[in-house]
Amino acid sequence: MRVIEGGFCAACFNHVTEARLVEFDASFDGPVVDGVSFDELMVCEGCVKGAVEALNVKPEMLDQAVSRAEFAEGVAEKWRVYAETLEKNYASRPEVIVEPVAKTGRKR
Repeated sequence: MRVIEGGFCAACFNHVTEARLVEFDASFDGPVVDGVSFDELMVCEGCVKGAVEALNVKPEMLDQAVSRAEFAEGVAEKWRVYAETLEKNYASRPEVIVEPVAKTGRKR
């Protein structure tokens, strides 16, 4: 999820130039309005504010959500670094050569 400047709102279907939009990491099969296809989920600042009011979100709830999101981003970053380290180590792993075993037909 990121904030962008300008685009089409998937909630009110307006072309927004003055306000910011929240672009969610989601695609959806939206309508075509005035020749514009709504394929990416982007919501304008006005619609987000309307949703906050409709949900009766309190400021302390918002602060808590922001702190949780920041914590989650920190944890995700640590796992990303860990995964990159594993991939680097795997790439530099020496190749093990195994000699084939001759079959004699006898059981031991």
